[in-house]
Amino acid sequence: MNENLGFIKTQLYADVKALEKKKKRRVPPEQRRRVFRACKHCREKKIKCDGNDPCENCRLLGVDCVYTQKNQSKLPSKEYLNELSERQLCFEYILSRICPDFNLDTKNLVAVSKKLSEHESLTSDQLPNILNGLDPIVNINNELKKNHISNDDDYDASVPNSKDPIFSHESLKNEPIVGFDESLLVGKMEDTMYLGPTSSDLFFERIRKDTCLTDFSTKNSILQNQPTSFFFNSELDEYLLSHARDLIPSLTVTEFLVNTFFTNIQTNLFFYHASFFKIRLEIFLSIKNQTDPGFLCILLLVLAFGNQYMIEHQTDPVAASSQVCVIGNRLFSAAVSIFPMVLLQANTNTIQSAILIALYLQPTIYQKASYSYFGLAVKTAISLGLHKNCEDFTLSQSSRELRNRLWWSVFCLDRFISIATGRPFSIALDNITTPYPSILFDLEIPGIPSMVTNMCAVIELTRITSEVCDCLYWKASSDFNTQLSHVRRLYARLELWKRNLHHSLICDESSPHHPHFRLNAQLQMIYDNAVILATRIVLLFKYKGRDLSPENLQYADMCVDSSSRIINIAHQLFQNKRLSSYSFFDAYLPTCSGIILILCSHYEPSLEISNAVSKLWEVLEFLSQRNEITRLNLQTLKELSEQLTNKKAFSFVPESSDFQFSFRKWQSWVGDMSQNDHLQQQRASISDPLSVDESTRFDQRNADVPQSNLLSSSVSNTEFLSDPASLLVRNTFPSADDLDLNIDIDRQWPAPPFLSWAELMHPSNESNLPNTDSSL
Repeated sequence: MNENLGFIKTQLYADVKALEKKKKRRVPPEQRRRVFRACKHCREKKIKCDGNDPCENCRLLGVDCVYTQKNQSKLPSKEYLNELSERQLCFEYILSRICPDFNLDTKNLVAVSKKLSEHESLTSDQLPNILNGLDPIVNINNELKKNHISNDDDYDASVPNSKDPIFSHESLKNEPIVGFDESLLVGKMEDTMYLGPTSSDLFFERIRKDTCLTDFSTKNSILQNQPTSFFFNSELDEYLLSHARDLIPSLTVTEFLVNTFFTNIQTNLFFYHASFFKIRLEIFLSIKNQTDPGFLCILLLVLAFGNQYMIEHQTDPVAASSQVCVIGNRLFSAAVSIFPMVLLQANTNTIQSAILIALYLQPTIYQKASYSYFGLAVKTAISLGLHKNCEDFTLSQSSRELRNRLWWSVFCLDRFISIATGRPFSIALDNITTPYPSILFDLEIPGIPSMVTNMCAVIELTRITSEVCDCLYWKASSDFNTQLSHVRRLYARLELWKRNLHHSLICDESSPHHPHFRLNAQLQMIYDNAVILATRIVLLFKYKGRDLSPENLQYADMCVDSSSRIINIAHQLFQNKRLSSYSFFDAYLPTCSGIILILCSHYEPSLEISNAVSKLWEVLEFLSQRNEITRLNLQTLKELSEQLTNKKAFSFVPESSDFQFSFRKWQSWVGDMSQNDHLQQQRASISDPLSVDESTRFDQRNADVPQSNLLSSSVSNTEFLSDPASLLVRNTFPSADDLDLNIDIDRQWPAPPFLSWAELMHPSNESNLPNTDSSL
């Protein structure tokens, strides 16, 4: 046997074994079956250890069983990190609620911790002093950070010295402060008026108490004075009220439209109590001379909403005609004509009428005017003191609860309209002390679930959405990492709201025929819209090509998933004839999610996104039939999709490939023209015998030309191209005779040879060129 051959075999065997060892699957230590280490004695003897203390071998031999500990520190698991992150978010949220102005930066927390560590044991009496001493430090650190100032010496000069006699107020230390409390005046008819601490009336009241004077005779004079007859008994007002009352349809139609309103329009927010409305309607219709402007205005608006919602889903063309739609507009116009009289009353009817007018104007071209009516509703509610907790027992419990429900409905609508338009909120959350709506037995309708649970869920979600806009959009962030920290914290709040949601409010997309599907569907859409507002910043960074962590990529995917879910729910409402173009949420939320879906369909196309975009067009086409704002948004979305498609098509075609494609098309055109010419020659030779001699001379003249350079009609043009798979479908060009073009083709000139792309870029030598006529 040859030695070299044996060495080669040995080397090959060693290489194969090394390759197998390299390819061998290595199981991670945490996935191995033996999760313990052998004791020291068994490891030295290299025998199997059972891992007990002592092990079986050491016990039989009487040897001390000692286990050596690993020095490597074990990394925390992923579950522990997730739990730690969730715990941090909860602590930050709790601290932000207790101390809203507290700075949560790491440097500031370290400074506060060092300050507290100086005191080993703190009692409850000493803690306020320590906290009061920390407040200036925190505030000054915040101001220095905003102004990019790092000088700490100015603090000593800015704080007065307590030992200085000028700043010593020991004599006034125990004196009570001079306070001016707010007040809510209540009249005999349960009409109210709110007075703030700076009002002159409360200052008079403060003087009266300090000087021990009797009550002023003019107290509550504003509430006791009713509007004079000058405003309501004029001929014009009487004509308007009479005309508006004549527009009320029959009792059967009125009851049907009223039920439609309270079933489909008043879903998760409160405008008027259904039972009280029907009782008031019965009294109003029974008295012919009853001309209450407030209730008449609300009644006309309720009938207008019911009429417009009813005709949206009518299959009968007569019932869904434009004439039926005009009826709702006439009812609305009559309500607007008597609204000035309602505005002068300045009571809860004014708030309810202003809200309904604003909602009716939302889908029209007068959307800007609806914002003014929302402002009227908010300001009237504040003037009546609905934003404050009413502790006056002269108001009945039912009246106080109805006031609370009406206020929180106004609050939610003001927040969502401000978010949709990007305008500031009408009232700060710190000025609101009204408690959440509560279930009251006198206000519940038998056989119908209470809407209090839905209202509380919407209110809490509205507050979280307001915080999202405040942190991410209206307050400037220093960098992207700060925005990401806000996104993480706000999304944790949204998830906490989702977990605490009552099981009866969870939207079940598999049962769209459920009676409460529309209520839960709108609640789910509002939640998904909040997720979109909180995460679409991360999605924009992703589409800009920035490197994002896996956690941030999950936020971007959540934004897309929420957009798809909104469209799917809206499409289910549309298919079950429960989608309304006169509902603010039904019309606004699909448009917001449509922008995200169109972007995703062009940057990350998929079958699921394509289906969602198709549903989007169906929903918006339906809503745009009677919603002018949605019609404009639909046109904008179509233009966005078209421009993105054109930009994508242009950006993916480089100049080299464009030139190559044009050259191939030119080759194909020349080949088609030559092939058609050859076929015409054959037809002419068959039909005309005289042309046989000419064709024979043509063949003899070109006998010396190499056959490889002649055009063969049986060979496809794509065989001469270097990359035939990248070609598009070749178009068939008609012949010159069919086009009636005056083109003279020399039949004695042979067709040029087809060159490949490599031959075009690197031409061959002149000696390899095909032989042509010497005269050329």
